[in-house]
Amino acid sequence: MLEIIGDMLPTNTKTTTKQKIAFWFPYLLMCGLMGLPFLDWLDDLFDEKFGLFPKDFLQKTAIQGSQAIFGDNEVGKLAGNIAMYGAPAAFDIDMSKRAGLAAIMPQNLSDFLLGATGSTITGFVGNMFDGTVNGTEGAYLNALRSVSPGLYNIYAAFEGETFGSRGRKTSVYESFYERLIRGAGFKSVDESLATDIQRITYNERAKLTKEKQKAVDAFIKNPTTENARRLKELGVRPDTVKKERERKQADRLGRVQAGMTKAEREKNQYLLDFAL
Repeated sequence: MLEIIGDMLPTNTKTTTKQKIAFWFPYLLMCGLMGLPFLDWLDDLFDEKFGLFPKDFLQKTAIQGSQAIFGDNEVGKLAGNIAMYGAPAAFDIDMSKRAGLAAIMPQNLSDFLLGATGSTITGFVGNMFDGTVNGTEGAYLNALRSVSPGLYNIYAAFEGETFGSRGRKTSVYESFYERLIRGAGFKSVDESLATDIQRITYNERAKLTKEKQKAVDAFIKNPTTENARRLKELGVRPDTVKKERERKQADRLGRVQAGMTKAEREKNQYLLDFAL
């Protein structure tokens, strides 16, 4: 499959434009932009290097483009959902996670090192431990999902709700159709959209934090009017700059002490005494 994708890339001269269209058009029609392979990997790569998120960019473009063309209404929302998750989104079904190749690469180091079987075992043991020791609501269901996603989907559809690792409710299935989609092993568009908006918001927050840190460092190094204006644009307060200047003058242990609350200092005083 990777060979085929490689042959169908726009820069590849082995295939014609007609062949490329014949491959990518039905693929995108079924899976949408979120079904494109390597997006999560590219997000990790470009975030680390440049603070960019290609997956977020595609999703924002699809939503803004559909609203600009069709308007901020049900038609525009439907067009955006189809662009992101494929034509089945018209029936509230996200096919990008099922028919697409978005997860063709391992999503974390443990998946890469342990493989499918190892990841299944560690996921099951971890969730069972979480449920037994911590009593986390939903941990046993997550353990079931590690072993058999099919049974998990059926149970979740029957119960009408799902929970995250900390027992927080993630989704509610009220109508018969919503339960039918979940039981068949698909995510609804609303579910996927909620997850994606959470990811985009988190990434934007992380990016803003990095921009503020760069702006503070730039001002401390060179306190020009331009750098001060940038701090004001980002909403960085003067006391934040003052504290960071003090942290830069301190060593690592000094920064640890400065960042401790009173309760943390009392709890870990023996560590500080030992280090000093």
